[in-house]
Amino acid sequence: MGRTENSIDYEIRGRGRLAELLRGERARAGRTYDELAVLTGISAATLKRAASGKVTPKESVVEAFLSACESEPRAIALAKHRRRQARRDERGGHTRVLAATVNAPDALSDALIALHRNYGAPPYREMQERAGGAFRLPLSSISRILQRQMLPVDEQQMVAFLQGCRVPGPEQEEWLQAWHRTMRSTTPGFFTPKVIEELVRQMMGPAPRELDCGQAALHRRLDHRDKLKLLAPATGAEILLKQLGDRMAHRFRDQVGAMAVAERPAA
Repeated sequence: MGRTENSIDYEIRGRGRLAELLRGERARAGRTYDELAVLTGISAATLKRAASGKVTPKESVVEAFLSACESEPRAIALAKHRRRQARRDERGGHTRVLAATVNAPDALSDALIALHRNYGAPPYREMQERAGGAFRLPLSSISRILQRQMLPVDEQQMVAFLQGCRVPGPEQEEWLQAWHRTMRSTTPGFFTPKVIEELVRQMMGPAPRELDCGQAALHRRLDHRDKLKLLAPATGAEILLKQLGDRMAHRFRDQVGAMAVAERPAA
C-alpha cells in the first residue's frame, strides 16, 4: 500500500470527515493511489489531496474515487453529504432560513445566498448544468444573484436556481411562493437600472429566425409576456421607460403596445 499517509487535517471538520471516508474506502478496496489514478483518469496527486482533509474536492472527483473503489451507493451518498457539509463549514456553517418568513427583496436575496451555502455552495457551472443549461440559468445571473445585485427575473429562473442548488422538490414549491410574495410586494425603487436592463435584454433579445415557429419559440414569446405582466404592476411603464432611457424606450413601447392590442377584448 506504499508509505504511511500524513495525518488527516481536521481544521475544517467537514473536510476531515470526508477524508476519513475516502481513506477508509481505499483501504477496504486495497487500492493504491496510482491504481486509482489509472482507473479514474485523475492524477494520483489530486486523489491524495482529496483524501487529505486540506481541500474540498470536486464532487466529480469524489464520485470517481469511490466508483474506482467499488463503493456501495450508501457510501457514495454519505461522501456527497460530507462534501456539502465541508463547503458549508468553509463559509461559516449552516444558516437556518424559512421560506414562509420571506416577503421582501432583501430577505429573499439573503435567503438565496444562504440556500446556496447550505447546499454545499456548488460552483456556478455545476449549478447551470443541473438547472438545464445556460438558457435557463446564465452564469452571469447566478453571479449577480449571489452578489445581491438582482433576484431571479421570473418563475423559471427561480426554479432553475433552486434546482442548481439541489433544493429538494417539496422545498422548491415553498421558495417559489416566497418569490411570488416578494415580487408582489416589490417597490419601484428595487428595480435598479441594471436590473431593468437585464430584464429587458432578456425580453428583447435577438428575434427568432422566421422559420423558428416551433414550441420553443412559442414558449419564449409567452415567457416575455409574463415578464412584462410582472413588471407592469410593480414599477409602472413610465418608470421603466425613464430608467431605460431613449436607447431602448421605443422597443419597450412597441412590445407593450403589441401586448395590449393582443389582449384587448373583442368588440
